Amino acid sequence: MMKDLLKFPAYMVLGAAFACSFAACSDDDTPNPTGGEGQNDTELQAIVQQFVDGTVNPTYKLLADHTEELTNKLTDLKEKAKNGQAITDSEIQDVCDVFLEARKYYEESEAFLFGAASDYGIDPHIDTWPLSKETLVTSLRNTESITKMDDDEGQFANGSLGQSVLGFHGIEYIIFRDGRARTVAELNAGLDNDLTSISAANQLIFARAVAADLRNNCYRMEVTWNKDATPAHVEWLTSEEGVGDLEWSTTSLLDPDLTYGEYILSAGKAGIRYTSWRSAISEILIGGCKNISDEVGNVKLGNPISGADEAYIESPYSKMSKTDFVDNIISIENVYYGGRPESRNEEASLHAYMEKYNPELDQQMTDAITNAKAKINAIPGALVDYITQQASSNRAEGQEAIDACLDVSDALQAVNDWILEN
Repeated sequence: MMKDLLKFPAYMVLGAAFACSFAACSDDDTPNPTGGEGQNDTELQAIVQQFVDGTVNPTYKLLADHTEELTNKLTDLKEKAKNGQAITDSEIQDVCDVFLEARKYYEESEAFLFGAASDYGIDPHIDTWPLSKETLVTSLRNTESITKMDDDEGQFANGSLGQSVLGFHGIEYIIFRDGRARTVAELNAGLDNDLTSISAANQLIFARAVAADLRNNCYRMEVTWNKDATPAHVEWLTSEEGVGDLEWSTTSLLDPDLTYGEYILSAGKAGIRYTSWRSAISEILIGGCKNISDEVGNVKLGNPISGADEAYIESPYSKMSKTDFVDNIISIENVYYGGRPESRNEEASLHAYMEKYNPELDQQMTDAITNAKAKINAIPGALVDYITQQASSNRAEGQEAIDACLDVSDALQAVNDWILEN
């Protein structure tokens, strides 16, 4: 099963019937903003503004910058390998370190996939697993494809390589093995023990082409959300010198005159899907945050741990699966607490809002986030080893992590329902 089959547009999860809120059933003296639509709009608008400015835009900027750096480092290695120059283990390790930084920022963006990542199919394009080794090997043995990939700035990879070998996991397979950076000796020995005909140069040509496509897509997420995105990234996506021939839209699919940030900040205006600030908050909580906590619990952890699909393991070559999942929960944490740590404003956060109006429900939410991170980390060792070594009937730690992630989903739903009703 491929990850792309699991993603659903955010609007499909909105509009559900909502149950009696916790606060409405409480008989304590907690302040309540009850009064219906129009009440507390100033606070809610500030929360959405901080979501865009403090969470989405800085995360996508970091992701774009690090995938650019990754592409540049792979370019250097590719050229050395092609020209018969020696590369070192430390240079491969350096590439791996940059990869993991970029990977972290992507996983920390998964609480807001409802924008460009979903609408333009970017998420499945750059983050599908399991990797298809057969497709990858076929591409590497195709001389014509290798020639086209050699000078590729992402256009060939984007249109001619299947998403089962693109993105993070295609690169991961080339530069990692068994939870560590591959050595120069391993790279020179071939792609794998039985694939010695795949040269180091061809492996790096492939990885660099895939990285260029990854970079382009990450630029696009940055640019389509942020009207003040890095000018060089806008230029790259729109000019002949860059990848302008792809003719990608660099604004929201919902309104070609607005970025996604501008669109969600237009809540309540005529023609905008978000009919109110509460509607925008609901998209953030359910279409964004709950979407990823559900996926981590039910699918990323659920499939392999339950035994339903033990091969369905994200990031198996770097053995960073648990880190990916914790970063997914951190993406929710950043949204709820009002931004990334370096750009956070808790005064304009869902946490502050709920702490003010329904502190008991806020405590449920914050406790669920903390517990989910702890339970994921409590799974012994790397996930791929855990699945191999533990029978499906003896994976109690994994089940506790699943339950903890679904507790996050329950808390998010409760917060969403309460905000919509009060």
